Amino acid sequence: MRRLEIGVLIAALLLASAGCSHQSQTSAGTEASPSVEISASLEVSAEATTTEQVSAEATATAQAPSEASESPAASESPVAEASEPAPTPSPTIGVSTPEPACSPGAGKITASYFTLPENHPDMNHDVDNTILLGLVEKTLGPSGFPVVTTLGRSGKQVSGPISDVNAAGEILWWSPASTHGVRLEKTISECLPIDRNDMFADGFTNDDTYFLTAHYQGFFNTPSNSTTLGMSEGSDDDSWVFIDGKLVIDNGGIKPRADAPFTTKHLEPGAHILDVFYADRHGSAAELGFNPQFKVDIAPANVPVPLPAASAAPIAKPAVAALKMQLKAQRRIRIYGIHFDVDKATIAPKSDKVVAQIAKLLHDNPSWRFRIEGHTDSDGGYEHNVILSENRAQAVVNDLVTHYHIARSRLVAQGFGYSRPVAPNTTAANKALNRRVELVLL
Repeated sequence: MRRLEIGVLIAALLLASAGCSHQSQTSAGTEASPSVEISASLEVSAEATTTEQVSAEATATAQAPSEASESPAASESPVAEASEPAPTPSPTIGVSTPEPACSPGAGKITASYFTLPENHPDMNHDVDNTILLGLVEKTLGPSGFPVVTTLGRSGKQVSGPISDVNAAGEILWWSPASTHGVRLEKTISECLPIDRNDMFADGFTNDDTYFLTAHYQGFFNTPSNSTTLGMSEGSDDDSWVFIDGKLVIDNGGIKPRADAPFTTKHLEPGAHILDVFYADRHGSAAELGFNPQFKVDIAPANVPVPLPAASAAPIAKPAVAALKMQLKAQRRIRIYGIHFDVDKATIAPKSDKVVAQIAKLLHDNPSWRFRIEGHTDSDGGYEHNVILSENRAQAVVNDLVTHYHIARSRLVAQGFGYSRPVAPNTTAANKALNRRVELVLL
């Protein structure tokens, strides 16, 4: 078992406990001073593999099937005493739990939790029993999600190929854009540090019916003087940590709780964004521990922060050929060029060119049928936003029928309010991403 212990280092790296061997890795090249160096020490027990096997630069190799199992499962839910078995409840969807009261001085991070059904193709594979490096690329994709590598797609690992991806190769375990039943459970502010051995959907004590994934996002500032920061991260199953969209902790694979190897990283002084992705993928334990030993918080007011890849300005008017290609590959596409009056379902005139492109798609492909989906940000009440998003989707349908002579039978409208965000509703840019229309090819 590997264990990573990382502490705040100013002048020297302290030993975490007597009798343990520590190693630190420093990234190649030097940054101009002042800079911030995130440093790590790696503790390896007698049962661990060699340092080369846990190096963050190592290439993950094919794993033989392991007979090892994960940690003991959590206790089963009580059996109903009714004469007939009670139906399995569904996790609460679209409801945000009240924010917890954090300890004085504790940091906060925005947490979005998603549920995946037990028949999801990437769930319940066998256990690799070790950290698998190299399942994701070193940078986040255009929608702000980890991008699967050739190794992750290959299925050479016991935990199997990662198949729930979009056209850009981004893993969709954290996105309702997945076509495999991923649903948002809730978005809340969580206190730091995170240390849980029961990462299950609300109301559940096991993962027999639903698996849980989580996306945590926070911001932090590095000072102008040269300082060393640290963090520790461990998980039962896949987890990855990114700073400013760059991979810094690689903890992939289906496995018992394991603390990840971590390479030093230099950061420029100023604001930075932190993304942590977690996925429970095996019907047993579900654990996550994350402790940044520097101040992390939700988006600070009036402080410029680098936007994640998910918040990059979307292309408002993509070419019709590109729309067709993505629809054929993914069966759905996000449209950001349709604008509405504030809190209304009135389509703004500047949207005409984008609606015309949708109409051309339908004219060029007469057998196609679309579901027009409306989505909002989290401002306002839940029921209000569901109705607003439904009316906006219907307005697009009406425009296509009235002005472009598309048969109404080829279109259906549906509103989801803010139940299916593509980015945490923590910044104005992220909220703009969540206010969108989506086309779904039926």
